[in-house]
Amino acid sequence: EAAVAYARAVGEAPALATEAEGLRLHVLTSSATGYKGVRKQASGRFRAEHSAGHGKQNSLGIFDTAVEAAVAYARAVGEAPVLAEAEEQAAEAEWLAEAEAEAAEAEDPQAAEAEAAGAEDPQAAAAVAVEEALMEPPVERDRATTDNKLWMGSFDRGWRIRERYRGSAKSGHWSYVSPTGDAFSSAAEAIEGAAAAAAAAMAAAEAPQMEGSAAIAAAGAVMAEVSPLP
Repeated sequence: EAAVAYARAVGEAPALATEAEGLRLHVLTSSATGYKGVRKQASGRFRAEHSAGHGKQNSLGIFDTAVEAAVAYARAVGEAPVLAEAEEQAAEAEWLAEAEAEAAEAEDPQAAEAEAAGAEDPQAAAAVAVEEALMEPPVERDRATTDNKLWMGSFDRGWRIRERYRGSAKSGHWSYVSPTGDAFSSAAEAIEGAAAAAAAAMAAAEAPQMEGSAAIAAAGAVMAEVSPLP
């Protein structure tokens, strides 16, 4: 009580008080205030707070002196134990780690809140997992499988066989995607689509303004590859 009274009178204790109001205070020399769980505010007053986990802090109140705030902290978490030097160093290192986490949260509070929500809320954690999965490229079949499922040379012409939706490869649901991005639900539909596109290209190439162009040869090559249909 005397330490608190003196601190009130002069605004700050001349020497760091280790006990007050019958409690051993949590002294922390690396803290600007000298006490664990006590922070000085811009107003000059002192906030007492203790960790609630996941980077969150529970406020214990705002006080005129660091000693009063340290007393509130000791009442909330229990008075400081009598520690050996090695234990004191370990406790100080733990507090420093908490302080760094709080500083990171202050820089990006939204990210910290999202991380905490993900740890506490199963739905939020699932949403994070889905978001991570969406960042992964879709599963795609290789050249040999594509040529075997469609026709020889289809892979080199830009055809791809990709999972229809995320995770559908496990259940065997695939999409057959043309070079222009058209998707077909089966190999037969894809081959029919390729043949129709080749026929249309050939018809366009045979128009007077394109007569004799290389487009006829290209379309004919595709028609030869996909016909007769399986």
